[in-house]
Amino acid sequence: MAAVLGLVGGAVWFGLGRLAHQVDWVSVMAPTRARVGEPLVLRVQVQRLTAPTYLCVDLHWTTNHHTTQGFLTTSPPQWTTTPGQALEFELSVPARPGLRFVNGIIFLSPTGTWSDHSMVANTDLIPVTEAMPVREFRPISLFSSSTTNGYSVAPTAAWPRILLGLLWFAAAVMAGVSRSRISGFASTAQNACRWNWLVLALAAIGLWELAGWETWIGIRVRSFTRTADLYHLRHWLQRGVISLIVGAMLIRSVGWWRQRRAMPLPQFALELYLALIVADLFSLHALDQFLRFSWRGLLVIHILKLGLAAAILIDLVLKLRQRAEVSQNTASTARESK
Repeated sequence: MAAVLGLVGGAVWFGLGRLAHQVDWVSVMAPTRARVGEPLVLRVQVQRLTAPTYLCVDLHWTTNHHTTQGFLTTSPPQWTTTPGQALEFELSVPARPGLRFVNGIIFLSPTGTWSDHSMVANTDLIPVTEAMPVREFRPISLFSSSTTNGYSVAPTAAWPRILLGLLWFAAAVMAGVSRSRISGFASTAQNACRWNWLVLALAAIGLWELAGWETWIGIRVRSFTRTADLYHLRHWLQRGVISLIVGAMLIRSVGWWRQRRAMPLPQFALELYLALIVADLFSLHALDQFLRFSWRGLLVIHILKLGLAAAILIDLVLKLRQRAEVSQNTASTARESK
């Protein structure tokens, strides 16, 4: 089982890594560090080119990992006609108060100006240190403009969250009614305890949704990590957590399908719901973009949650109905026997 989890988690880890690198039209080689007053050389290679154009490189600067102070300097544009041609751009690094990092802005423009740019890529941050810069080049990660500063939670409509909370409270009520009627079905102390925990869990998730704690926690954790300049470490943590969750839930899904008669659907759906909450709190930018695709205030993550909550509620209603029919049949049989 551990080997299967490792294989599935590794596959998810690799896939998430591929999602994070969205720029494939250009590659950049850069030194490991830069120094104020010394030139920084970026070696740029355009992989895909539809027509001859200017290749341009600007340098931006920042004091931390998650914000930018904007333009710092530029290098003269270079005309490029052949895909795969490596061009070097030399950029000076002038002094700025609090300067800690620089990053390159790579773009194509038929006129050599930003106003006419087409393709754009941002390089990863390059530390600015007191040590002498080196001429050894290494590949540097590239990001599209929308992924460089991370993800921030935008306000969403309240009605899906309220509907979710009401569904979960309704499920808790149905579980409570079922719990009160299991005494007539040869219940055990273990079975009764399981139903008690289910009622509490359903009610707690209903309160979680109505209070909006998921968004509240997400906003404050992101704010704290940005303030402490820890937000840049999120990629490794996100990939690890999501890989573990997806791998574990896939294995759990196979186990539930094989033992679905023994494992109640509410328990399994509740586990999926909790996994979805954790994945949403730790999700990568690419997953955020998918989970928070909106239609009239209804997000993809809301649809997934509503599906799981509805499945639990329907299952509880059907089981309660079956027990009522069994009770009725038992009573009818008892009257006929008399």
